[in-house]
Amino acid sequence: MSATSDGRDDATDGCGMDGCEMDGCETGAVRLELSRILESPAFAASPQLRSFLTYIVERKLQGEPERIKGYTIATEALGRDASFDPSADPIVRVEAARLRRMLADYFRGPGVRDPIRVDIPKGGYIPHFTPAGDSDASAAPPAPAAAIRGPHRPRAAYGAAGAFFLMIAAFLVYRSFEMPSSSPPALAVATVHDDGSGIPVAAFKGDLPVVLVAAIEEDPAARLPGGFSGAALRDKLARALYRFDEIGVTDTADAADYRLEGHVSSDQERLFLSFRLVYLASGEIVWSSLFDVASEGETPDLVQERVARNAATAIAQPYGVIFNHAASRAGEDGAQAAGTQEGLACVLRTFSAQRRFSADLNARSRACLAGLAARRRPPAAIHALLPLAYAEDVRSGTDPASRTANLQKALDLARRAVEIAPQSARAHQALESVLVLLGRHEEALAAGRLALELNPNDPDIIATHGGALVMSGDSEKGLALLVRAGRLNPDHPEWYTVMTVFGALGAGKSKLAEAEAESLAGSTALSALLARLLVAHEAGDGARARAAMRALDAEFPDFAVDPDPTLRAVLPSSALRARLVGAVRAAQDDKR
Repeated sequence: MSATSDGRDDATDGCGMDGCEMDGCETGAVRLELSRILESPAFAASPQLRSFLTYIVERKLQGEPERIKGYTIATEALGRDASFDPSADPIVRVEAARLRRMLADYFRGPGVRDPIRVDIPKGGYIPHFTPAGDSDASAAPPAPAAAIRGPHRPRAAYGAAGAFFLMIAAFLVYRSFEMPSSSPPALAVATVHDDGSGIPVAAFKGDLPVVLVAAIEEDPAARLPGGFSGAALRDKLARALYRFDEIGVTDTADAADYRLEGHVSSDQERLFLSFRLVYLASGEIVWSSLFDVASEGETPDLVQERVARNAATAIAQPYGVIFNHAASRAGEDGAQAAGTQEGLACVLRTFSAQRRFSADLNARSRACLAGLAARRRPPAAIHALLPLAYAEDVRSGTDPASRTANLQKALDLARRAVEIAPQSARAHQALESVLVLLGRHEEALAAGRLALELNPNDPDIIATHGGALVMSGDSEKGLALLVRAGRLNPDHPEWYTVMTVFGALGAGKSKLAEAEAESLAGSTALSALLARLLVAHEAGDGARARAAMRALDAEFPDFAVDPDPTLRAVLPSSALRARLVGAVRAAQDDKR
């Protein structure tokens, strides 16, 4: 791909005049095919990809291939303004990858018999139209491919097991940085520890937990609404799980750590969808849930989408079923994980450090992640979590002298994570977190919006974006996201609560701020102490404000001497900083 003199990427390379003809297809037939694609359920649910595809197809049909560039796609199809800079905002590359994936999925599924195939060759954004009879791919059987995310995962050949898993296989090499090899790697063997009870302590097969989404059983007597099926629900479950960077999805039992099973039944008015998650090493059921939904009021597609999202969030979020279960087996710091499971140990350590900040645990998490990233090609999640660990050090205020260096390191690592895996929601979340600390609010919010688009079901990503909005001055919107994230993740990290306090104060909701601050009692984290101090001060509670100030003096002796550097380091909102400076001075005056 070339670049224009102003730095905007030019995706017309590789398309001379001959290459921009209609590829042997009539213009009217191509437009009819476009309408078929746009009417499919997947594209109907994605306005951004509809706009992207329509734009590039119409530009080619109208003989304007020179306008099919990253900059024009962003500004004319994706809603970016004229200041769009492709070097700072990867939206076009990310959306192009999604579009290629959805087109491939469409032509393996709903569009398998369509007369024209549409694809977007890599290296540019100009679409290619192929009559179905000329498409070798449409007649060829699926090729063997990697089954799951992760550099040490087995490969498996898929037959008619489902189009989605074929799509996963095609993209996993990219997502996990696995290099092609002449022969597939051997199946990773689980190392099992025994804690004396005969139950395996940690029997995971590789770096990250992997889920097999089994066929969803349908009650033979059930009268399911048209368009509702176990196969469709299974597909949506797999898609929703795949959005989480720390979870692998497979269609092969030998490669899985967990099996997600489901059953659908109904009566005349309601649908009953039951699920359970089985840990394959021991056969124990680690989670089960029943979704009872009305069969009227929502389309079957929306019901399946909602249920799949809710189930995936419960199972795959950082503090959800799988990682809580893994921590119960390997320890929250991953200490009991086998050597072949170093990635899992790093992830558990990182999530534990973020749940309730510990400088020691965060330092060990950072060292673990950095070592893994340096020694071999780990899953994308490892690269994305590393800058978050550096950002956590900055927020903690425990080492103010290293703040500038740690922030620059975090920024470099976050950008690298996005470059390595632009489809990684966690990488974009990391970039947003670091940019917020740097006070670069517009860039941070852009990264956060992209993270949410890639995975709208992850409470950590929702809460991070909510906090970024609060720090940028949009407390109402930020608070709404933080409250939502807290509901999705009842066992949420402490920083959710801290940001909710600041959001509530910014939105003028003092009662909510006071209620949330109460749950921070006993915490010695800098941000928690600051939140408690500000709430007490603005409530006129001098005794509680002095108590919070004493705790700050004890934990952070330099803070009382000169609070401004610390506040600037951990609180990017100038308005909140000003209010806290007033609270600190008032508490200090009360002590005299």
